[in-house]
Amino acid sequence: MLGTIKSISHDYKNTPVRLHFFTQTIYFISGAQTSAFGLPTSDARIFESDNSGMYHKPSPGPEVAPDRRLFHNSHRLFSQELTGQSLAELFRQFIRIFGLRLRKKSDEIVALCGENLLKFSADFAKDFWLFDAWVPKLVIEIPRWLIPKGFAVRDNVLQSIMKWHEFSDKNFDSAGEISDDVLWEPVYGHKLMRERAKMYKPTGLSAMGRAANDLGMVWGANANVVPSASWCLIHILADKELARRVREEIARAFPTEDLESVDMAKLNSCPLLQSIIAEVLRLNMAVLINRTSMIPDFRFGKWFVEQDKLMLASVYIAHRDETAWNTGRTLSDGKQEHPLDYFWAERFLECPNDPFSGPAKKDAAVELSSFDENPIIHDHKEAKFTLEGLKGVYIPLGGGINMCPSRY
Repeated sequence: MLGTIKSISHDYKNTPVRLHFFTQTIYFISGAQTSAFGLPTSDARIFESDNSGMYHKPSPGPEVAPDRRLFHNSHRLFSQELTGQSLAELFRQFIRIFGLRLRKKSDEIVALCGENLLKFSADFAKDFWLFDAWVPKLVIEIPRWLIPKGFAVRDNVLQSIMKWHEFSDKNFDSAGEISDDVLWEPVYGHKLMRERAKMYKPTGLSAMGRAANDLGMVWGANANVVPSASWCLIHILADKELARRVREEIARAFPTEDLESVDMAKLNSCPLLQSIIAEVLRLNMAVLINRTSMIPDFRFGKWFVEQDKLMLASVYIAHRDETAWNTGRTLSDGKQEHPLDYFWAERFLECPNDPFSGPAKKDAAVELSSFDENPIIHDHKEAKFTLEGLKGVYIPLGGGINMCPSRY
C-alpha cells in the first residue's frame, strides 16, 4: 500500500488523484470507516445520525439534540479537559503513578482511568498490548473466523472496560455529585473520563458501544505515546553528545531528585527536547488522514471533489517533501547534509546567525551561498523551537478541528 502511495505522489506531485476501489471513489491528496475497537453496528448508526459536525454551531441539516451531538461534545471535552490545570493534573498523576510503577506497585493506565480497571482484570495491560498488535488487521475488517485470536483478545479488553464502567457508575452515583474542581479521583480517574461517562448517558449507546469508544480513547492515549517516547530515548541514548545536551537542558525542570518535583512548564519549554519529539513524529508517522467532502463540489485549489467522497492525505509523503523541508547544506558530493529519511535532532531548531537552521526549506540565495563542510558551531542555548513555514507539510497529528487530542 505504501509503495502505491509513494508511486502516486511521485507521478502526480501535488495533483489530487481520483482512485476507484470496487464501488467506492477515493481522492488521494498529497502536498500542502471502520471500527477496530468493536463498536456495534447499532451504535455506529447513532454516530452516523449525528450530522451536526464538530463546531459549536451545528451544520445545516436536520436538527440534532445538543446532548446527542457526540462529535462536538467529544471535541469540546478534549479541548476542555486536556488543557490548563486539567492537563497538568493528568501529568501529575502519570508522574506519580509512573514512580510507583518503577517500584512495581502500579501502572500508568491508573492516571487516566482510576484505580479499579486493573483490579477487575489483572491481565488488562497484557491483553491491551496484544490487542494493539492486532489493530492493523482489525481495522481492515478481516472477518472474525480468519483472526479469532485478535477478536478474542479485543473481547477480553472490552469486557474489562464494561466491568469498570458498571462499577464506576454505581459507586460514583452512590458517592453523590462531585465538584467540577476535582480533576482526578480513584473511581473514574481523570475528569475527562468522568465527563465522557456523563456525555454517553443521553445518547442511547449500548454498554458495548460505550466500552468500544473508551477503548479507542485508552488506545490513543497509550499505543502512540509509548513507541514515540521509546524512539526519543533510543535516539538520545544512541548519541552521547546529544544525551549530555538533553540532560543539561532538562536539569532545570527537576529541582530535586524526586520525580514528582518536575516542573512541567519548564520541561515543556526545552527547545532541544521539543525538537527531538517533533523530529521523531515527523520521521515515524505514516498514517493516512481521511476526510469526507461535506458540501457539493468541494473546492481544493483548482480541483473539485464531489460531495460525500473520501479524501486521503499521506503523512509519510508530506513529511518527506524535499520542496518544503530543510535538509541542511548541499555537500560536495551533491548529497544533502540531513536527508529527510534520517533523524536530525536539531531539525526544528532555529539558531541565531545560522542561515541553514530551521525546519523549512531555505531560499535559493542561502542554498547557493558558499560554505565549508565543517559542522557549524553555535550556542544551542540561544536556539528556539519553531514550526514556522511548515503549514500543510507537518501533520503528524492530522489537522483542523479533527486534529488528534494528543497535540495537547
